[in-house]
Amino acid sequence: MTVRGWGSLRSFAFAAPLVAALAVDAKPHYRELDITSLGNARPFAINDAGIIAMQTFVAGQLVSFLFDSGTRQIVHTFPANDGVTALSDNGNAAGRSRLSGAWFVGQDGVRIGIPTLQQALGVNDAGVIAGMGGGFFVRGVVYSTADGTSTLLSLGGTQSAALAINSSGQVTGWSTLPDNVTAHAFRWSEGTLEDLGTLGGDGHSIGNAIDEDGRVVGRATTSSGEDHAFIRDREGMHDLGTLLGCTWSEATGINDKGRIVGTSKFCTSFADEHAFLFRNGRLFDLNDLAPAADGFTYVRAFGINGAGTIIGFAVSAFAQRPFVLVRDIADDGDDD
Repeated sequence: MTVRGWGSLRSFAFAAPLVAALAVDAKPHYRELDITSLGNARPFAINDAGIIAMQTFVAGQLVSFLFDSGTRQIVHTFPANDGVTALSDNGNAAGRSRLSGAWFVGQDGVRIGIPTLQQALGVNDAGVIAGMGGGFFVRGVVYSTADGTSTLLSLGGTQSAALAINSSGQVTGWSTLPDNVTAHAFRWSEGTLEDLGTLGGDGHSIGNAIDEDGRVVGRATTSSGEDHAFIRDREGMHDLGTLLGCTWSEATGINDKGRIVGTSKFCTSFADEHAFLFRNGRLFDLNDLAPAADGFTYVRAFGINGAGTIIGFAVSAFAQRPFVLVRDIADDGDDD
């Protein structure tokens, strides 16, 4: 699938650098790791050490584990029914138990239950968790495992969710506005909650991931009414576009080098969707970068780490499975 994109990620404001970047930016080289031993386990997070948080079901029971993409070994297994959903660079893990609410496991290996949280969705090296509180209305919460303090996040509506957190404690997610109909992406930093707005449309937006510079990526409504992937940086909101022939896109992960992954869909058919990588102002279809040997299609990319390793899942006509794509740096010509 050919691609289209918008602007230079590092310099959206200047057309000349963009043209130059598009002219010299070679297609990155990726290869898929063989992880068939993991069955149809679903990846949820990857850290800069290449450790992947994954979930699967065995005999009807939820099983979560950490998988080392370097050694291709399972390095830790969590108690039954503890679904891991978040992982920090230093190995802090968090998630949700099917029996007792959110939980956290630090570097000491001690499991801490957090009954005031319904779901843990992000965690940083300091043990601060981004997630959702329970109750009739779901509310975005930032929870500190160090002192047990909680901060509710809201743009004035009754529902919200905190979806991701960086090492300095900046958080992104979504919240309904006072009308309790429209939801907008937000960025929470040093006690201030910022409404990130949309891409010019009257609809919604959601912040899915945040990097160390506080750049947020997600999905927002455009002035034409389509939903497109965006990045919000110091200059504002920027439309990342869609894969060619598609009308919808969403960014779900970003690393500290500005590489972004996500999904673009409603392409050749209503059900058609493809995972993408955004690099140096261009959207690449992951299926063009490293076609799956078994004929599966990469449809969702969930995260990318500092080395450029991408996690997600792929589908065929009758099955789905996880994928892990790693860069062939020797062939890439791009070692940043």
